[in-house]
Amino acid sequence: MQLKKILNSLLGTMILFSAISVSAQENGLSAYSLYTFYGIGDIATQGPTYLRSMGGASVAFRSPNMLNYTNPAAYSAVARNTFLFNVGLEQQNYYVKSADKSTAFNTFNLRNIAFEFPVAAKMGVGISIAPYSDVGYRLSVEDTDPNVVGNIGNVNYRYYGEGGLSQIKAGFGWEIFNNFSIGAHLVFYRGYISRVFSTTINNITGVPYYYNASGEQNEEISSLFGEFGVQYMMIDNTQTKFTIGATYHPGGKMHNKSYRYMPSSSMENDTLIYSTYNMGFELPTTWSVGLNFKKRRYMLAADYEFKDWGKRNKDDVTEQREFRDTNSFKVGGEYTPSAGDVRSFLKRLTYRAGFRYSDYYMRIYGQDINEKVITLGVGIPMRNTNLSNLNLGVEMGQRGQTSHGLYKDTFVKFSVGMNFFGEDYWFVKFKYD
Repeated sequence: MQLKKILNSLLGTMILFSAISVSAQENGLSAYSLYTFYGIGDIATQGPTYLRSMGGASVAFRSPNMLNYTNPAAYSAVARNTFLFNVGLEQQNYYVKSADKSTAFNTFNLRNIAFEFPVAAKMGVGISIAPYSDVGYRLSVEDTDPNVVGNIGNVNYRYYGEGGLSQIKAGFGWEIFNNFSIGAHLVFYRGYISRVFSTTINNITGVPYYYNASGEQNEEISSLFGEFGVQYMMIDNTQTKFTIGATYHPGGKMHNKSYRYMPSSSMENDTLIYSTYNMGFELPTTWSVGLNFKKRRYMLAADYEFKDWGKRNKDDVTEQREFRDTNSFKVGGEYTPSAGDVRSFLKRLTYRAGFRYSDYYMRIYGQDINEKVITLGVGIPMRNTNLSNLNLGVEMGQRGQTSHGLYKDTFVKFSVGMNFFGEDYWFVKFKYD
């Protein structure tokens, strides 16, 4: 198979999956959390299923037959005459509880698509599409203020939000010195966020002195940034591999167009409010470091990540919402009893587990919001070689609290990822045609 045909085919696949991903964000909830009422929504944990099943620890992960788009330096590990392709799906179950109410919601989404291939000795290229953030909430509130109820009537406020951001990465990794690799990504963010509100009034007098109201705010976001990474294999032999890695994202202001639309429901004066403005939202500077220790049967990994959200964005005093710098800790590992045992299928399975602790990037009503997640997973070989595999993962976590007017999110996410390993003689010059 010729390289040009492969790239053309995969480019078409990438465009198709990108269209599906954007369409899903525009036409349905891809997450469900009342904390996404503000900002750009939940920030997604990056990486294919097999890395998220290890708590998301991925900065120092490198492999010749499993791709890693969280650190572009990892592309240098791809073997010559190979091609890596990954696609994933995710089903999410959310349970939201306040001090006196609870609700549940389920979503199903395309998780990511990525491929990687070599272009020269110790140099690889990777392209990926994955969600960066998700917005999804539905909220209905009855006004219980006695003055409002006594003078106006029953007033109900409804809020609905959906959308999010996708990120497209294209980059390279190059082992410039023995066991030391560098890499860089161009990262394009693109997405839409829609927020709708309505006020319904049941007048007690029957005379419509007060009218229902509704409004809509739509945000269109697109920006291009760079991302950089390094990896160094401190130990590299047939029995043991120990790698350290780091990534840097400079952050910066996002190109954001916001539209506000509010029709009046007054019978006497049917006016229309329409405005366009820029919210001035900024992505944070992001630093991450990681360790990865691998033996023949097991692997251990750990990451730390810092983002300066608080220094980049303005607080909203009226809404009692302020941005905060965040820290994330991710640890995990995997174990394969005997990858080469063709007599026992169970021994060729790879078992994974991990833990993740993260800060939420906003402080609401003066309260810090933190997230704790336990992850589990299993890798199932599609062939006797264990190179192509089906990966199943589950994430179980909690965020927030039911006091101080906040909510507790409990979620369970099931993911399926397919990692395909292909071989072809792309770089061999044939003597005979």
